[in-house]
This record gives sequence, structure tokens and C-alpha cells, in this order.
Amino acid sequence: MTLLRLRRLIMIALAVALLALSGQMVTPLRARQVEYDLTNEPVKGVNPGIALATTALGAFRGLIVDVIWIRMEELVRQGKFFEIVQLADLACKLAPRFPEVWDFNAWNMAYNVSVQIPQLQERWAWVRKGIELLRQEGIPNNPTVPELYFTLGFIYMHKVGGEIDESHFWYKQNLGLEMHEVLGGSGSRTELERFAKAPKTRRELLLDPEVKALYEQCVAQGFDPLREEAGGSSLAFLAWVRRPDSVPEGASKVLEAPHNKDALSRLADFARARRLEDMHLEPEKMIALGDEFGPFDWRSPYPHAMYWAKRGLEVTQRYRARLAEQRKRFGLKELDDAYWSRERPASYHDVRYDRVIYGALQNLVSRGRLLYDSRGNILPMMGPDYRFTEAMIRYFQHVNALYGEHELYFGGVRAAYENFLIRAIVEFVYMGDEANARRYHQILQRDFPGEKNLVSFEQFVTTQLTGYVSRLGPDECRSLLRGLLQQSYFYAGAGADDRAEPLYRRAEAILRQWEAEFKQETFRTRIDFAKTKESVLLDIFAGRAGFPEEVVSGLKSRLRPEDAKILEEAARRQKQAQPATPMEVEEKFKIFDQ
Repeated sequence: MTLLRLRRLIMIALAVALLALSGQMVTPLRARQVEYDLTNEPVKGVNPGIALATTALGAFRGLIVDVIWIRMEELVRQGKFFEIVQLADLACKLAPRFPEVWDFNAWNMAYNVSVQIPQLQERWAWVRKGIELLRQEGIPNNPTVPELYFTLGFIYMHKVGGEIDESHFWYKQNLGLEMHEVLGGSGSRTELERFAKAPKTRRELLLDPEVKALYEQCVAQGFDPLREEAGGSSLAFLAWVRRPDSVPEGASKVLEAPHNKDALSRLADFARARRLEDMHLEPEKMIALGDEFGPFDWRSPYPHAMYWAKRGLEVTQRYRARLAEQRKRFGLKELDDAYWSRERPASYHDVRYDRVIYGALQNLVSRGRLLYDSRGNILPMMGPDYRFTEAMIRYFQHVNALYGEHELYFGGVRAAYENFLIRAIVEFVYMGDEANARRYHQILQRDFPGEKNLVSFEQFVTTQLTGYVSRLGPDECRSLLRGLLQQSYFYAGAGADDRAEPLYRRAEAILRQWEAEFKQETFRTRIDFAKTKESVLLDIFAGRAGFPEEVVSGLKSRLRPEDAKILEEAARRQKQAQPATPMEVEEKFKIFDQ
């Protein structure tokens, strides 16, 4: 054997040995990639189309995404938002672990595209697409990126829950209808506890002999209530809930049979728990949020905003803890506040999530009382929900304690807290609840000891009431009227006419004063006093106002004739109510889309 040939054999053997050694290093390196979240592969359980796109193109993905991103920037400058949707969708598939693409695409659909659509149905469809893109794909692909949770929470709070879009009532109606179908009601604590305890799999469900018997009877009638629909996002059972006439008549009779009531309830809990799982809403977390802040109606957008902001806050805090642990492992010193962003404190990154939470709470207090009928339809009016006032103050005190020392960056938090207290004082005075108004004034003086606040309660109220009504917008005025009427009806039901009548007259006087300020021809919105009273009365007699039973009974016997007539007419309509068609609902809300 020549020396040259021997050298070649040695080199080949060495290459094979090194190749084998490098192969053994792949597994630990891959583990480090996953540990430090450096992989660009989609996580398990997501859209298989995304998985295919990320593996088929290999290293060329980055170059293609760069070209797409540059083109999208050009289209943004040109205002061609529809053209952006397709490009952004492609970018999401090519770079599923690039959170900015998901964030941009969802925002573009919910805000830029939706406002260019004249039809209400299609407007909501685009807003819903933006929500679902983040909730169903963006966040599952990037579970450790808090910014996506923030954007999702903000869309719920601002786009759906706010009034920035004149079609906001339409969005609230559609969200309410969807969640009413999923939850079978408002999503009370009792309902959520049942969903949390529901079987996790179809096999486990059918171990229940009564449920299995019901299921087999339905299948024999040509209807499988556990059949997956809409890409596996829901079960056929919910289609029956939505439209009972869409399934064979024999199956409907089986499901509605009195002797199947308990089995039907367990089947419904399973189907609804499965749908919540697909929406990435965890009943346990929903219960915890309600326990912390108050009894939520999950058909409303505000608890959804708080839910996702809370999740984002948890993710960003876990990230910071994990980063500190990794730096400690490598012997690096802990990062101080100056590191995080141009000398902004680390908590600067937390406050945006807290702002969504307290923004949603503020909306709940000022105009978050949404009234739904038994089928999930919403009345086109909003009112205050003072049940959340104490929770709002507690949360403001919480965030003020967290961020108060960094006045340079968090002055807006303190200003929002102070303004909330001032408004609470004024509105509780208007409603005749002077005891709570005085208590809130004491909190204001303690937490904001400025010259304008360190005056007597009487002097403070006199100053604040001057011109207060004329500064109210239509929804704010309607909210104040609802609060006054609700208090008036409470006292009427308790037999305290001396307190009920002044509040009722005050509501009438405020409405006259407010309308006198807005007689210009260009002002389109008017407040229907009868409709406002109707919504308050329905709230009371449906139990949503939380009045004691004896007060409700007393109110029934003491109603004004005109109020009794309003309630009678509302009850008649409720009895005849059918699920509204999209065109019927659009007609009801067209005033908000002018």
C-alpha cells in the first residue's frame, strides 16, 4: 500500500469519525435551541400547511420573507390594505416564529381593511379574522411573545369594546351571539366550573351510560352531535343549538325529550368545553379573573380584553424571570432597569398590559352594562356598571404602587386614576349615594393631595358639577341616566318614594339640559328616554341588576303606568323573539353606521 493511499484512508476514517461525532452533537444543540427559544420551526399542533411551508423552502424562507416585507411596506404607503392581506398571510406561513408578521396582519385586517367595508356583516368578518389569526395561530406559534397577547387584548378593548368605530354595536352584537352559543348564557362561575370538569375526550364522555344512550339515539336518527365541524373547531351539537331545524326532526325530539335532560346537559358541557379549548380560553383562568375583578358577562368584549392582557403580563414576567435565571447560570450580573429600553425601567414593558386591564375595567364602569336577551341578542344601548367601581379603584391603587415611583414614564396611569375618582364622585352624587361619594373623595385627597382636591366635599362637588352635563357625550349621558333610573327604581321597590322620586326627576332634568346643549342640525344622536327606561327595567327584572328579591317584588306593585306598559311591551317582544337574521340585525344598528 502506497503512502498516498494510506494517507487517504486515514483522512476518510478521520472524516467519518468527525461526522459521527458532529451527529452526536446535534441532539444537545437542538435541545439548547428549544431551551433558549432560538428555533424557527412551528410548534406542535398548529396548521399543517405552516409546517409544510417552513420545511419545504428551507433557508430560502428568510430571503422570500424579506422581499414580502419590503413589498408590504410599499403597499402600506400606498394605502392598498386589501393587497397586503394575501402577502401577510404568505409571510405568516413562511415565518411562523416571526411575531411581527402575525401582529401586523391581524392589525391590518381588524383596523385598516374593516373600515373600508360598507356592509356591517363583512366589517365584523374582518375584525373577527384579525382576532382569530392571533388567537388560533399567531399565539400558538409564538406562545412566549407577550406582544401578541397585548394586541389581541387591545383589539377586544379598543376596536370591539370602544367607540372608535361607528359600527361598534354591531361588533358587540356578533361577539355576544357567538359567546352566547358557546357558553349557553353569560358564562357565570357555575357554568365555567361545569366546563372545567367536563370530560376531556369523546371516549371519556361516552363512558357515561346515559350520554352514550342519548348519543346512539341521535345517530340512529341521522345526526351525530359529536361530529367535528369547521375544521374541528366545534361539534355538530352547537350547530343544533344555533339552528334546531338544521338537523333531522327525530334527532331534535330525542335531544329535547325531558328524560334526556341530564344527559343533554353533560353533552352540552363537553361540546362547549371543547369549543372554549379551541378558542384558547381556559375555564379555570376565566374563573380566576372573575374572582379577582367581579362577576363577568363573557358575551361582553371587556373580560376578553382583560383575559388576554393578563396572559400577556404573565408571559412577559416569566420571560424576565427566565432571562435572569439564564444570566445567573452563565455567571453574568443581573440586569438593572437601565438595560431594558433606553433607560426605561423593566416595568415599562408591563404597564401596557395593565393599561388594557384598567382600560377595560373603566369601560365596564362607565358603559359596560350590555343588555342581552335570552337568545344572546343585544339592545342597542349601553349603561354604567357600578359593580366594578371598587375593583377599578383597587386595581388603580395596585398599578399606582407598582409604577408610581417612575412618574416620568407612568404619569398617564396616575392621571387616569385621578380622573376616574373625580368622575365616580360626581356620578355617585347625582345618583344620591353621598356616602360612597364622600368615601371616594377621601381616597382622592389621600392619593392626590393637590390644592384643587384638598377642599371640603361640598366645595369640591360644587366646582365639579358646574358644566358637567354639557361635557358629556351621548353614551356618557345615557350611562348617567341609566344609573339614576336604576337607583330610583331601587328606592321605589324598597318603598322609599322620598328618595326615588327626586332621582327620577333628576334624570329627566339632566336629559332636558343635555338635549338643550345639542340642538344643532348636524348632531345626529338623540337619547330615547323610554328605551333607556326599558333597558334598566329589563335588567332589574331579569336579575342582572342584583336587586334583592323583595325589592323586585315591591317594584312590580309600584311601577308607574307608563313603565308598566313599557315592560309589558318588552315582555311581548321577548316572547315572540326569534334569532335575528344578519339583515334584520343590520337594520337595527344602521343608525350607528351612517
